[in-house]
Amino acid sequence: MRQTLIKQYAQLLIKCVCKGNYPQINTSSDDHNHNHHHHHHHFLPHRRNSQPLFVPRDVDEEILLLLLLGQSSTLNEAVLDWQPEYEAQRERSHQAAYNILSLLAIFLSRKQAFHLIADSYEQALRFSFEHFQTWYNYGLALISSGQSFRAYLILKECLRMQPQNIQVYLQLSKIILQDIYDLPSLFETFPSSGEDIQPMLKQTFTQQQQQQQQSQHEQRPPFIDLIDEAINYCQQAKELQTPPLPRSLLLLALAKSFKARQSSIHHDRQKLFQSAIKELRECIELDPYDSVAHFHLAQNLSFLNQTNEALKSIETCLLLSPDDKHALHLHTLLLTAKKKIPEAYAQIYRATNEYPDINLLLTKASIEEELYGCEQSIVTCKEALVVWKNEIEPLVMNNIHHVRGISNSSAGNRTIGRSQNPSINMEIENENNPSGIIKAEDGIKNLLLLGIRPSSGLVNDENNSLINHRSSTSFFSIQPIYFNLIQIFEHLVRYYIKLDKIDESERCLKEILLLNPFCHQIFYLRGLINDARGQFKLAKQNYNDALAINPFHFSTLIQLTKLLIQIGNYSLAEKYARDAISIQPSNYQPWYLLSLAMEARGEFEQSVDVGATAVHLEEDSPIVSYHSIIRVL
Repeated sequence: MRQTLIKQYAQLLIKCVCKGNYPQINTSSDDHNHNHHHHHHHFLPHRRNSQPLFVPRDVDEEILLLLLLGQSSTLNEAVLDWQPEYEAQRERSHQAAYNILSLLAIFLSRKQAFHLIADSYEQALRFSFEHFQTWYNYGLALISSGQSFRAYLILKECLRMQPQNIQVYLQLSKIILQDIYDLPSLFETFPSSGEDIQPMLKQTFTQQQQQQQQSQHEQRPPFIDLIDEAINYCQQAKELQTPPLPRSLLLLALAKSFKARQSSIHHDRQKLFQSAIKELRECIELDPYDSVAHFHLAQNLSFLNQTNEALKSIETCLLLSPDDKHALHLHTLLLTAKKKIPEAYAQIYRATNEYPDINLLLTKASIEEELYGCEQSIVTCKEALVVWKNEIEPLVMNNIHHVRGISNSSAGNRTIGRSQNPSINMEIENENNPSGIIKAEDGIKNLLLLGIRPSSGLVNDENNSLINHRSSTSFFSIQPIYFNLIQIFEHLVRYYIKLDKIDESERCLKEILLLNPFCHQIFYLRGLINDARGQFKLAKQNYNDALAINPFHFSTLIQLTKLLIQIGNYSLAEKYARDAISIQPSNYQPWYLLSLAMEARGEFEQSVDVGATAVHLEEDSPIVSYHSIIRVL
């Protein structure tokens, strides 16, 4: 009876009461009791007053109090006995708990407190054996709270319960393609292994700390293995329904496209791209108004240098979704590939005014370099720095209070309590900063409070609770949260070098040295600066150091090839040019450098053929690689 009343009262408050009409609960009835003490004393109930009495201040607090009381009651009264004679009681108790959890999930989802929803469903799992909906809702809550890999494991359990459920197949594929790994930094370290990829950018520092303390069976498998798993899930979803769902075809094409970008064998890559294009065309036949499918068709056609067909597809995408920033970006790159630079600049100018996105701004800077020179590009890069600061500053404000939360947390899998979660407590007291807010203008050192140390081996701070044990691979990596920052400073260094402002480029490099002085991007930038100064031996050493950390960094391979041709080491230059071709075979730069190396070695006939290939590729080459656009759905 108590559970029923709590549920019905909470439903009434959710449906019918708003904050403006909420009557405050008045607990002070002393005057009323004093006036009627002699006449009604024997009718008044005994009132127990205590200092820590909680009184809801608004309707939201009262709803949350009711639902948490109902949840506690149903969890405590749950029937855990699995004897056949208790089956009816067990189902009733589970249904009562599920009803309360559903109301709690509806209410908390409005407040974006998904971590509380996940905690509530996790507590309900102990009496929800083989109850699909409870497990599925738990997986969805984990996805919303940013715990993508745990959601992946839970949804695999859901798939075991209902192997014919298409939604589970599609949800698993989407998690693999979109949430588990950070795709921009993933494709930077191509091809991927199980250790050279960083966690997703969306994951907060709190979630990363929780994942570090989980058991070892939750270690992420290699990305390429997960992609094969996603392809398998999409194939099964495609076969479960005739005709297949357009979304299953779209995810299948995406998985094949991602696998193609990770393949180092040209024949396999072309075959996968062609297969992805086939799936996308079938998807568009079933749903011709899906703008995302048109976008991915255009991008995959671009990878194969089929620029005219790609332009038709991206224009259709923009007709269906004119405000799609990814489509605007791809359309700009295709216009640059057709050498329509003024039209491309007009497009990217409108896009950056509407969407202050870092990737769009960097593409704009590259076009401005072509049209107006490097000075205007530097101004645009500074705008990108402001955008990056504005994106990171909320993360700093939401996560800075967690510094104390870790040191005060108890041992075990849970590193923080509910009241210490960033989604609940937004402010803390700090001796130096009472508001609990850290300004991004204070420098990169304050951003390290997000949990990223420049080097755990070089910085020894016993009082800092954010120290984490990094693997030997991540020791040489930049965390995904700084990936865009590295890109911005890389552009700035190149522009200052072209303007012959070497000292300014050196200052830019010093700005990001704190992030990690041993990552391949830092060695690459050092090589650029030393190369500009004419210190070729030192520049070559910097490039070799960068390739020792990441042998697949395309920009380093190109610069090292140029340097080797300049100093006369043509055989080694040919080797690195071929390595660059294996990574981006549709890019004209390594083909052109390969032809120069062959010509210097006296291989004139082969040099002419390779040079012709470079000229053919340059005709449809965009100003920025199509691989710079990373999108799932």
